[in-house]
Amino acid sequence: MNAAVEHLIQARKVKFDLTQSPIYWAETPFVTHAINPLHILLPQGELWFCRVFNRVLPEITDPQLYADVKGFIGQEAIHSRSHSHVIDFYKEHGIDLSSFVHLTEVLFKDLVDELPLKQRWLAKLLGKNWLIFQVGAIAAIEHFTSILGMWVLEEKAINNFDPEILRLIRWHGAEEVEHRSVAFDLFQHLCKTKLGFYAGRQFTMSLVFPLFILLWTRAIRFTIEQDSNLKKGQLPTSMLGILKGIEKEFEQSARLPSVKFIIKSVGSWMKPSYNPRHEGNDQLAAYYFKAYGF
Repeated sequence: MNAAVEHLIQARKVKFDLTQSPIYWAETPFVTHAINPLHILLPQGELWFCRVFNRVLPEITDPQLYADVKGFIGQEAIHSRSHSHVIDFYKEHGIDLSSFVHLTEVLFKDLVDELPLKQRWLAKLLGKNWLIFQVGAIAAIEHFTSILGMWVLEEKAINNFDPEILRLIRWHGAEEVEHRSVAFDLFQHLCKTKLGFYAGRQFTMSLVFPLFILLWTRAIRFTIEQDSNLKKGQLPTSMLGILKGIEKEFEQSARLPSVKFIIKSVGSWMKPSYNPRHEGNDQLAAYYFKAYGF
């Protein structure tokens, strides 16, 4: 593995000061709580990404991909730590998110980590197929983080969000765009055939997409219910009500991404020709890195 590496994905030193940020940093309670799952779900999820990719490093024979995966691990570790600070920020404002964070710990540490469902016999039965499946699941998750990352970078309607938290989510969005193809490329590298790669992509997405919607809406409901500043029934808490509220907000103010667009993006993923390299804008990501001094 002595070939030259074309582009180096690397972790950046970042620091965010939320001491002056308001509790409703996205202008309204609903928009704020609709984006808050980013801070609840990602810390444990991204640490799981790191653990999986560290285990798969010995399987990588391509030097560029190896360097990309190392850079991906570094970036995701810092993402996790940065979003954890927002959880502390909410605790200071009287919104305790710890029980939902614990739920994510159970999911990512107990159910889908090195031992599937914490069963050693199942890990032995599945062998390396479990690791390959984990990488495929991460590739499917990264599909959503990259398109949402592009939305955060492109959408001017969010420019009035609290400057410091906007800086945090746009930095994160830019790095998601920068490394958007790493998990996809790694999954392709591990699959033995084109058919296996395509079938594996569809299988993992069939599991990841409904889980993504479920966790997103459940986390929104949880933060709304934990917010004592809100009256009961002031904001929707059912899955359908939340999704309708998000789409309505998109249509009226564009301060949230379109649910229809997210669903439509799964159709793009299903195409045999799909490649995340065609989905992002590296120049825009680079612009924000420079604008924010990263």
